[in-house]
Amino acid sequence: MNRFSAIALMLLSFVPQTAHAEFLRACTVSGNCGVCDIAATAVTLGKWLITGSAALALVVIVWASTVFATSAGNPEKIQEAKKQILGAVFGVGIVFAAFYLVLWIVMAFANPSSQFRYSEDPAAGKKVTDAAGLRGFLGGAAWWDLCSEADLRTNSDNPGSVKNETADCKFWGDDTSCSDKSNKVCCSGVCQDAPCVPSAGVAAPTRIPAAPGVPGAAGDEAATRSQLGTIEINKSPCPDINTSLNCTSVAGLSQSTINKLIEADGICGGCIIITGGTERGPHAENTTHGRPNVVDIGNSQDARTALEQMGLVRMTSFQSGYAMGSNWFICDTAGQAVSCSTASHLHVEF
Repeated sequence: MNRFSAIALMLLSFVPQTAHAEFLRACTVSGNCGVCDIAATAVTLGKWLITGSAALALVVIVWASTVFATSAGNPEKIQEAKKQILGAVFGVGIVFAAFYLVLWIVMAFANPSSQFRYSEDPAAGKKVTDAAGLRGFLGGAAWWDLCSEADLRTNSDNPGSVKNETADCKFWGDDTSCSDKSNKVCCSGVCQDAPCVPSAGVAAPTRIPAAPGVPGAAGDEAATRSQLGTIEINKSPCPDINTSLNCTSVAGLSQSTINKLIEADGICGGCIIITGGTERGPHAENTTHGRPNVVDIGNSQDARTALEQMGLVRMTSFQSGYAMGSNWFICDTAGQAVSCSTASHLHVEF
């Protein structure tokens, strides 16, 4: 037993130090990791287990074969050699079985395809979303392509060229490289120039007072509007987000929410109009507005399609949305769920 342990340690010493670093995903620095970081780590670990066990098994089989060949008819040596060969083969089988069990768990419970919600409008085209799911595991797609950083970088350099649905920064953590041609990384779900840091803002910002007990309500209105760029905001900022009426404030929206608004606006070609943000005065009592991931946007077919293509789910009741937690929207008029054909706006929770 000690002999085999020594062999294993010797083989492990040949693994380069750079390989050990693959376990530490870039997103561990910020803590903002995605589901693909989990899947990619599991796949990397599995590959190491398979290659390592295969190498160790080969060494054991060669050693046992040598013992078998030099046994000179000694029954004890022959029996020992047979046990070593069978043990090596059995051990490799256990590793393979365990690896595929882990892969099944990853794909069953941490599968990005469960987040996909695409429009079935024939004009938009219905996308196939089961390639990375259990069906793919059973034969539709190779498991090692579930989350591919190579596909992510290729898709960012040439959008739409890769059919792998996980080739998008919204499935990957911060600081994951998303381009082979330029120094770009994923940051809050968007591929942008490195490093992954919030925008610096602009000079002489307008400070917006905080709403007591409302996370994310305080912030820099001018800087946030500057980041939103060409996205239209229907009204001027609120002097006081608690009481002011006839105004719209975006101070305190999270960087992730800002990035997703920009992404949606890019998908639909400039259709996003923000009609409600972090202000509370214009909204009903017990409103969810004031949280950094909640906005109202103008209702249009293009806006709804863009949100669905980003993976947001259209809800028919607020209760269902609140139960889901995030990544949903609802057609809304005066705080009531209504038909999208008559809704005044879309309530969105990224």
